[in-house]
Order: sequence, then structure tokens, then C-alpha cells
Amino acid sequence: MSNASFLVSFFGALQAAISVELTLFYGYAAARLGLVDETTSHKLSGLCTRVFLPCLIVVQCGPELTVTDIKELWVLFVWSFLSISLAFLIGWAGRYFLKLPGWAVAACAINNANAMPLLLLQSLSSTSALDSLAGWKPGETSEHAIARAKTYVLLYMIVQQSYGFLAGPGWLRLDVKTDDEEQPRPQLSHILQDEEHVGLLDDDELNAIPQQDAALAARHLTDVLQYKPDYPKIPRYLQKFGDVLNPPIVGALMALFIGLTPPLHKLMLNAGSSPLYPSLTSSLKNIGDLFTSLQMFVLGCQLYLTRAKAHNLGPDARATTTPSWRTSLFVLTVRFIIMPASCIGIVYGLVRLDPVWFRRDPMLWFVMMISPSGPSAILLAALGELVHVDEAQIAAFLFISYLVSPLISVVVSLAIEVIGTLQ
Repeated sequence: MSNASFLVSFFGALQAAISVELTLFYGYAAARLGLVDETTSHKLSGLCTRVFLPCLIVVQCGPELTVTDIKELWVLFVWSFLSISLAFLIGWAGRYFLKLPGWAVAACAINNANAMPLLLLQSLSSTSALDSLAGWKPGETSEHAIARAKTYVLLYMIVQQSYGFLAGPGWLRLDVKTDDEEQPRPQLSHILQDEEHVGLLDDDELNAIPQQDAALAARHLTDVLQYKPDYPKIPRYLQKFGDVLNPPIVGALMALFIGLTPPLHKLMLNAGSSPLYPSLTSSLKNIGDLFTSLQMFVLGCQLYLTRAKAHNLGPDARATTTPSWRTSLFVLTVRFIIMPASCIGIVYGLVRLDPVWFRRDPMLWFVMMISPSGPSAILLAALGELVHVDEAQIAAFLFISYLVSPLISVVVSLAIEVIGTLQ
């Protein structure tokens, strides 16, 4: 690994990371100036996840989900599950030995796996940092390779979101105090949905919450979030499946169905020959392309609005809503050092072993290295609201996490250089 090539990769990745951070800052500034309020941010977040993201998944993943590709991409699904499990295990160790709160375990495992890496790839495409990873297919350009990388990122995100909503609430419930332990504490009004918003609350339900009585509001919010319809004669495992079936998962199932059905694949997904590609598919692509930048912008708005709520609680309340330095340092170390080092090392070893079932695609290696890295997801705030824990500490940590997110440029540059030694 030469110093010159590393510096080229690093500065390219740093430029992309700064671009992502500035997009986040624009949203933060818009909310700070009063251009975006809580209701608007909430609706935009829901629009991104309920409409834009499913369209992006269908158009981006559908072409790659053929029978041949799925036979090779099972490695990515297994890798996603194992890497998230490893992060949960490290988080559990931190809780066991350092007595960290339960939300810290989920923060170690649930990172921003969609808008952040997608926008990072989009920014990297304007530099030459990823040019060396193209060429797996004959005549492939870096643009086509980056499009394939976005597919890999979305597939990782689908696994992470399902896993996170199944395992995350259990860890956060460890922070719920019993009646004997319960102490008066400041209550935040409903936390905003994250970039992986799954529509836990409708606006009408939120407006119906009485603002005058904080205790009654909290009780009503808990009842709404924990409400489950009565499923007569439906097995429990099917009810559990219904709980995790959200718009991105529905989009993934649609992409899988279209990709595995040859007539539909030929009709919609072949850019050069499909009859419906110039009209229907292109319109879905235009809608899906709105997701990445807009979601990061909304994320910036949410970071300001959640932080502003804690600030308005007063100095005594703010002292109780700030996470400890030990918790913040541990989670950031996991997210930006331990997980990247572990994933880069494991992928490097797999490529060196060269098993027949492992696709020799440098872009796949790259996504496997960087997807489990980066700042924690705002999904944590939605999970905290779901189990009714103190969301203010989570919001304060997330602000810190995204403040240091340009550190991802080091991870990106190291991954590129390591892959360069394998080609």
C-alpha cells in the first residue's frame, strides 16, 4: 500500500464524507431557521420511507435479483446477519463489563445503513476513488459498478432493518424503570421518525395527544405504539411476521418477484430493450432517486428538532438527558474502529481463501467492509419511543454520532487500499 495511493483514496473519501455532512447540515440549518417544523419533518420522513425508498429498491435491486445472481448473493445476506450479530455481541459485552445502558447495545449494532452509504457512494462517484473497483464484468464502467454497489447496500439495509426491529426493542426495554424505580423525568413529545421510518404513528394520532398532561400523553402514546390488532385464528408467528412487514420490505419483495419472473424482468428492468423502461420504470427511478439526498436533509432537521426539545427542558433536565462520556466513547469506538477493522479483516481473509461460493466482485467486498460501519441510525429514537424509554439521551448521542461521521472517510480509504492489494 503506497502512501500516494492511500492519500488519493483518503482525500476522495473525505470529500465525499464532507458532502454528506453538508447535506445533513443544510437540514439542520433549515430546522434551526424555522423553515421546517416537526410536523413537516415527520411527513417528509414518512414520504421518503413509504414511497421513495420502496421505488428505489424495486428499480435498483430488481435487475440484480435474477436466479443466477441470488445463487451468489446469499453470501451478502448471511454476512449482513453475522456482522449485525457481532455488533450486538460487542454491545452486550460493553453493557456487561461497563454497565452501559441497554440502548447502547442497539446503538452498536444498528447503524445508518441506507441514506448515509447511498449518499456516500453518490458523492464518491464524482471522484476517482472507486475507479479501481470497477471491471468485474467485461467493459464495466465505474458508474455501472457504483449502481451495483447501491444494490448491495439496499440488500444489507433490508436485513438490518428487519433484524433491528426484532432485536433492538428487547435491549432498550432494559432501560425501562419499574414503578418502584420510576422517578419524575422530563418527557419529550413524540420523537421524529428516522430515515427508516415505518409509520408507527399517524399525524392525527399525534395531534390527539393532550399536551397539557405529560403523564397522560405518555400513557396514550405508549398505548398507541404498543397497540396490536386482534388477529383471530392467525398463528403467532404470522402476527410476528406482520409486525416487521414495512414499506421497504414490501419493496424488496416486489423487486424479488419482478426480478425472478422473466416476462416481468424483460418488460420492466432491461434499460435497453424493456418496453416499459422508458415510461414506468424511469418514473419509478425518478421517484426513488429523491430518497437519498432528501432523507439525509430530513435527518438533519430531525437532529436539530430532537436536540431543541431537550434544550427547552431546562438546565437540570438537560443534565439528565446527556449520555455519559463512557457510553458515547464506547459506542463510537465500536462504530468507527472495531466494526470496520473486524469487517475489513474478515473480508480480506475470505478473499485470500478464495472459496468457490464467494463472488470475486471488488465492489461487493467494498460494501461488505463499509456497510457495518458509520454512525448509529435514528431508528434508535423510534425504538426508544416504541418501548417508552428516555429518548433524550438517545437524541443527544445521535447528534454527537453524526458530528463525527466524517471519520467514515478513513474507513472508506482503508477499504479501497486493502481491496487494491487483493486484485
